[in-house]
Amino acid sequence: MVSRIYYSPTVSIEVETPERRTRAETLLLQEAAARPQDTLASFALGLLYLKQGRIEEARENLQRAIEINPDIECRKFNGLARIYLDEGRYDEAEKLLCKSQQNFPNDDEAEKLLTELARLRSGAAK
Repeated sequence: MVSRIYYSPTVSIEVETPERRTRAETLLLQEAAARPQDTLASFALGLLYLKQGRIEEARENLQRAIEINPDIECRKFNGLARIYLDEGRYDEAEKLLCKSQQNFPNDDEAEKLLTELARLRSGAAK
């Protein structure tokens, strides 16, 4: 499991033990409540939940981050796109990944996910 969730370029949260994950969740929930228009807390919560396999909560928080700021950096798009791919929601994943590539043309992760999407679609067509 990932041992850190990066809340901002200079702040990371340790999440390697259950106690630290619980503490991180508490702090991020407090931050999200205190600053509902700040995308960072929603994004970090989404990543934390994704790493824990809490997909519905991850989706809700990543979607919230994108709704607050549709031009946020690519890794926020990619996390939600990964969920959509896993759920078979290919059109929604493609829309996010194309926006990520448009806004961040050097995003290797979006390119990898688009390649995976093409592979998944070709397998689904058979």
